[in-house]
Amino acid sequence: MNEPKYLKKEEIDRLLTYPLNEEEIIICRKNHLLTNAREHIITGSREPGSIYFNTQDGQEILDCTSQAWVYSLGHNNPDISYALSIQSQQVTHSFSYFLTPVRVRLFNKIAEIAPGQLKGGKVSVNNSGGGWALECAIRLAMINNKKGDQFIVFRRGYHGSSLVMMGASQRLPMRFSGFGQEHWMRNFFPYCFRCPWNYNEGFDGKRDKSCN
Repeated sequence: MNEPKYLKKEEIDRLLTYPLNEEEIIICRKNHLLTNAREHIITGSREPGSIYFNTQDGQEILDCTSQAWVYSLGHNNPDISYALSIQSQQVTHSFSYFLTPVRVRLFNKIAEIAPGQLKGGKVSVNNSGGGWALECAIRLAMINNKKGDQFIVFRRGYHGSSLVMMGASQRLPMRFSGFGQEHWMRNFFPYCFRCPWNYNEGFDGKRDKSCN
C-alpha cells in the first residue's frame, strides 16, 4: 500500500471517516445548492456487499437505486474494493481511447459471451453515460423505421442530461425549454404505487378497485 506524501494519514482519515458535526452540516446546507433536497448523510453500510446504507442520524435505508445503478453488487463489495485498491496503485485514470490490461480483458470477455448475432462482433464502450446510450438507441430506431419519430418516455422520469435527453426527462431543473418536445410521448409508470389520480389503495403493485 502506498504511503501518503503530502497529507498525514490522520488528515485523510478525518476527511473520509470522521462524523460531521452540526456546525459543518448547517454551513453546508446554507452554502450548497443541493442540500435542501438531500436530507440524509450517508456514512457507510451494514456490512460488505450490503444493499443498505447507514445515515449519520442512525437510520438504515434500503438502497433501491444502487446509488445511480453503480452498486449492483452491493456497497463496499470486498472483491471490488480489493480490485480498486490494486488498480489505484498503478493507473488511477486513463482516457477511454487508451487500452489498459483490464480493458483488453473486459472487451475480450464481452465479445466471448455476447449472445446471438452480437457474438463475434466488435465491442465499443461509451463512458459518457446512459443518456448517450439512449440517443444511440433512438438513432438506430429512426434508421430502421423511417416513419417513426416519436418515443414513449415516463412522466417524472430521468432519461439523461444531454441537450436532447433533457427534453425527455422531467426531473431536471431547467431554465429553458427542452429540445425536441414534439418527439416525446409522456406516459405514466405502469404501477399503482404513485398513482397520478391519487387512489388510496394502489400499493404493493395491486390495482385499486375503484380504478377504471
